[in-house]
Amino acid sequence: MLRKWLKPPYNIDGWRFDVADVFARNDEIQLAHEIWPEIRRCIREENEQAYILAEDWGDCAGYLQGREWDSPMNYYGCARVIRQFAGLPDLFLERNEILRRVPYRMTAEDVKGRVMEHLAKLPFVIWQNQFNLIDSHDVSRMHNHKSVHPQIYRGAVILQFVLIGAPSIYYGDEVGIDGWTESTEGFRFPMPWSKDYESLDTYRLYRTLAHLKKEKAALCEGGFKFLYAQGETVVVARFDEDEALLAVVTVSKEDERIVLPIGSIGAVMPEDGRDVFGEKLDYTRIDDRNIKLKVEARKAYLIDCRVS
Repeated sequence: MLRKWLKPPYNIDGWRFDVADVFARNDEIQLAHEIWPEIRRCIREENEQAYILAEDWGDCAGYLQGREWDSPMNYYGCARVIRQFAGLPDLFLERNEILRRVPYRMTAEDVKGRVMEHLAKLPFVIWQNQFNLIDSHDVSRMHNHKSVHPQIYRGAVILQFVLIGAPSIYYGDEVGIDGWTESTEGFRFPMPWSKDYESLDTYRLYRTLAHLKKEKAALCEGGFKFLYAQGETVVVARFDEDEALLAVVTVSKEDERIVLPIGSIGAVMPEDGRDVFGEKLDYTRIDDRNIKLKVEARKAYLIDCRVS
């Protein structure tokens, strides 16, 4: 069956395996790491480029060493991190009636720690395959939570696109699809085809980010580094020898000024003093390696720098 759909006339591009974390595992019978390499071999024999995507919500680095999966649905290193940083309960904890009431928001230090913990266990080529999502058919849509400020949601989407890997847009998120957050049915509303997409800020946000992800080599193949992760603000850099893009994301309710060591990646701030969305950047140069940037409350910036 795996081979059939990879062959003509179907020619599918890969397989997503549901609840893959429990496949071939039953109490004392643990055959997962014997069977998954065989599955991978069968798939690769039909299509060397076929994508092997597995559903797993936890730390599954053992499956991501080049012999089994190409990526999980990256809840552990992306969705759970971003959503909790934005103020929502952790996706595991919210299943527990008591624990989901604990009002804990991930700090910036937590974000850096979780993302790097996930990536540090993987080969770099697997980093680039990570299926980075925020929402899915099993997860309430972030933008439908009243507690998530629209500007914080905007920052969450920017962070999703800048993290190393492939961003996965759950249908309708780009146009602010309706729904409710209490049950699975509310995550799966029909696509609102009649909307005037071009007039929507969210659509323009996703469209801009999608074009940049496709066109900017630094976002596809470039290096990855947290330039800043303190309190309620993170700054992620994607860079190569020609350019650097800095995602500045805060969930703070107060303005703040942060020092960014942009010289550590050879970055120079844009000459027009604006980010890719036209936002004016308020910063001062401290020395050859550091700038002090004003970050407005709940604001997010994506700064396209050249490299000196």
